[in-house]
Amino acid sequence: MRDVRLGDEDERKIEMDRPPLSPTPGKAAAQDLAAPQSLEKQKSQILGAVSFYFFISISLVFLNKAIMKNYKFELPLFITWYQQVVSLVCIYLLGIFGRSYSIISFIPPFEFRTIVAKDIMPLTTVLIGMISFNNLCLQYVEVSFYQVARSLSICFSILLTYLILGQKNKSEGHLGMRSCFYGVCSRLSRRG
Repeated sequence: MRDVRLGDEDERKIEMDRPPLSPTPGKAAAQDLAAPQSLEKQKSQILGAVSFYFFISISLVFLNKAIMKNYKFELPLFITWYQQVVSLVCIYLLGIFGRSYSIISFIPPFEFRTIVAKDIMPLTTVLIGMISFNNLCLQYVEVSFYQVARSLSICFSILLTYLILGQKNKSEGHLGMRSCFYGVCSRLSRRG
């Protein structure tokens, strides 16, 4: 037998031609034929996702601060590493259980693809850096100041969306950015 190797371009084409994984085998055809979700269901899913993110994000900040302050655990990068490992295990297990339980069936089974991993490496690096620096920052400041400083990401998101992507934001976005910026400035002036 001959050993045939595919180039990166061929592998990308195969990846693009492959149909997406169905969360539960056998239900793919039924899902394709299902009517589009109602607007109310979409809104409730968005509200649920945002609420879940808000709760987890705030909880994680307070948990990290409590670990660093109350237990004198001064290794924020280890905390970051451990949280990433736990996240990977949770995603893997939720992908397995998603086949059996419809409430989490939207989570696909874990699958590692080298081509995709190479493509998202810059994003992964930035995310790990962000989480690492968040914990380093949290080690030296109070949670209230940390949250105020973190709100500056709204301002930078709007600015970088314009500079990098060339997209203009609505006036509500600019109003929100100004509010955050003035809030941070007033907090900094009271702190100093």
